Amino acid sequence: MYHCHVHFHLVGIRQDVFAVIEEMSPLPCFTHEFTKSERAGDASTGGADVILAELQDMDVEKTLGALRSSKKGEAELIVLADKAQIPLLAGALPEIKDVWTLPMSEEELRFRFLRWQQALKTSRDFW
Repeated sequence: MYHCHVHFHLVGIRQDVFAVIEEMSPLPCFTHEFTKSERAGDASTGGADVILAELQDMDVEKTLGALRSSKKGEAELIVLADKAQIPLLAGALPEIKDVWTLPMSEEELRFRFLRWQQALKTSRDFW
């Protein structure tokens, strides 16, 4: 058996979204740690395994630039963006693991986070 500790750093994530993600149980063999910040590029970003960034009400290019330069190389970047912001992601798409389109219901958020967890577990199982 293995154990995998995952450090999530949430950037600009609303409290209601954070509460849903934080309350979801880690899958077997996993533990979760959460840090939060209002903007990209702080010290916690560099230590994260997964960065979830909500881009609504943010300068998309500036935020993505700060995230890309401050994250460690193997960290996964998941962005939550309004459908109108999707074209602004074009230059960063190779570095983005997934895009979750807003607005999103609580059920869809749970579904997407669970699917992400399952994909990570499958990856670790094969490793």
